[in-house]
Amino acid sequence: NSRSSNRIKLQQYSTPLPMAWVANYFALSKNGLGRVLEPTAGNGMLVFTVPFNQAHVNEIDETRLSNLREQGFTEITNQDANNPFEGGKQYDAIIANPPFGQSEAINYDGKNISGLEQQIALNALASMKDDGMAAIIIGGNMEYAENGAIKNKKQFFTYLYDNYNVKGVIDMSGDLYKKQGTSYPTRMILIDGRRSKKEKSEMVVYPP
Repeated sequence: NSRSSNRIKLQQYSTPLPMAWVANYFALSKNGLGRVLEPTAGNGMLVFTVPFNQAHVNEIDETRLSNLREQGFTEITNQDANNPFEGGKQYDAIIANPPFGQSEAINYDGKNISGLEQQIALNALASMKDDGMAAIIIGGNMEYAENGAIKNKKQFFTYLYDNYNVKGVIDMSGDLYKKQGTSYPTRMILIDGRRSKKEKSEMVVYPP
């Protein structure tokens, strides 16, 4: 639970084991183990139930990258997680807990989406198979408009619900993270596949 300047700069907070277990349980429930992408792997906690030869782990920090290599993962990359991963839609599951932070907005099909974790999550989801599963952890601090609608993450959730089958959103207390050096609330987004063009044309889905 020590906090170095580099860990603070890179927003490195190891995922608590109970959260990692739930993410694994859901993301691997339909397609078995298959191929799994973890775009911001850290020390590998989020893929602790995945065999080393079936997980693609990506990490920019050299120390944590070395830790991943020592664990024996066979597919390890060291790229900016906001850059496209090679190979297109190839992963059966995406499991991610990207670093939280500010970023300039990027246009996704007409929606301007900012926030580092949101952008990394969408980039990783672009590499998921159409019937793939995903468990994504993002910040849980939400702002709401006077009518009760989502305010500060509205563009992100609107894009997500329009393009993916969001099965649930689990809000989690920041107390889970206290031993990792922060108490920021989080939420886990559970996704079961991508919505087809036909599904999107027949029914518009909005975030609750």
